[in-house]
Amino acid sequence: MKFIYFLYDIIYNKILIRLSIMRGAGYILDLLIKIDKKKYYLYYPIKIEDGRIFYGNLNNIRYRSLFWKRVHEPIESELLALLLNADDVFYDIGANIGWYATLAAQILKKGKVYAFEPVEIVANDFRINIEKNRYQNIILENIALADYEGDAIINFNLDNWGLSSLQVSSPKTKQVNIKVRTLDDYIKENKIKKVSIIKCDIEGAELLFLNGAYETIMEFMPIIFMEISPDNLK
Repeated sequence: MKFIYFLYDIIYNKILIRLSIMRGAGYILDLLIKIDKKKYYLYYPIKIEDGRIFYGNLNNIRYRSLFWKRVHEPIESELLALLLNADDVFYDIGANIGWYATLAAQILKKGKVYAFEPVEIVANDFRINIEKNRYQNIILENIALADYEGDAIINFNLDNWGLSSLQVSSPKTKQVNIKVRTLDDYIKENKIKKVSIIKCDIEGAELLFLNGAYETIMEFMPIIFMEISPDNLK
């Protein structure tokens, strides 16, 4: 019987009530954003427990999620933090607003972060987050990494920037021209001598990236921290 009451307390008091409060607060926040004449919520500072601050529009689902949860992908973030050493060189492929890149930047006291975000609007937001947090060890490149050099069209998801893809995955997308390179060429051109960890989350284009990073992977044998989705890969 005690166990039943324990479950009740966890499910009802710790979860359901909290969700209801958040839902109600969400409705209030929606109203505040609608009547926001001074654009107070356009670049709202969201403080993370580890000291990072993200400045973003609370209409955007990524910033909105950070506003409520103060964390993004907690298990993956904790794992990455455990893998990183202070002098590593970290590569963030599909950096979005910079959650993983800034997480790495705080740990890499002697290392460096190379971040790649192809959509200019998103890269500009990321750039603001870099400047506001005064990171000196992040190099942000406004390009995509795949298996060729040239141009491409990405379907920019207006509701959720993280779901932007070379394929149309939502009716609420806008076609955006982007620049494409291979990691192999980028490493050679910039005479980079260290590749420690690669994080790659590019909505199904991961195989294209791997094909263009073959020489780099074979030479440096980095840890690869990658999202794999069979549906997206198709």
